[in-house]
Amino acid sequence: PNVLGAPLLGVFSTHGDTRGEWIATGRALAAVLHTLTMHGLVNAFLNQPIEVTGIRPQLAQLSAPGRTPQLLSRFGYLKEGIAMPPHAARRPLDEVLIAA
Repeated sequence: PNVLGAPLLGVFSTHGDTRGEWIATGRALAAVLHTLTMHGLVNAFLNQPIEVTGIRPQLAQLSAPGRTPQLLSRFGYLKEGIAMPPHAARRPLDEVLIAA
């Protein structure tokens, strides 16, 4: 998304770097993104600082020493005149629920 001024950068970090912590990060991210969307905000992921081996420890020192950065994102409002992206298509509930 085209984020105006990116007034906020957010780092999701964990104590370690296990699969369980990756899942916990994803769950936290889902909750944050849902809340942001409800308030008209958008985000843009910044993957390079997490994926490049030499940069990730530097990000940890800047944001949360002793923790492992899992995700870096910027948050803000869309520039004036740019519409919110459409919601993703959803299947009808009866197609995904299994009656017991």
